[in-house]
Amino acid sequence: MKRNPFGIETKVGVGAGTVAVLTLVFDLAGYYHWFTPPPPYLTGFIVAAVSAVAAWVAPHTPRPGTLTGDLTAEFYTKPPVVTQLPAAPKETTP
Repeated sequence: MKRNPFGIETKVGVGAGTVAVLTLVFDLAGYYHWFTPPPPYLTGFIVAAVSAVAAWVAPHTPRPGTLTGDLTAEFYTKPPVVTQLPAAPKETTP
């Protein structure tokens, strides 16, 4: 899966887009009298619940350089990098 060129994570974009669309639908429905929208507290709950489910179902944005789920990934096959401190000076103090 390719990353979004705008830098928005997939789940965040789906959640925010769902909030925008549902809010617009409820506002237009109330303005043009298509149907009577629910009270504001219930509208907020509906928008939050639907956007949370949509973001949960959306695919994850892949991260470059992360594990793919198998135990033979690069993280497990490369030896750890060990940094050594510089050697102590050879001279002694009187």
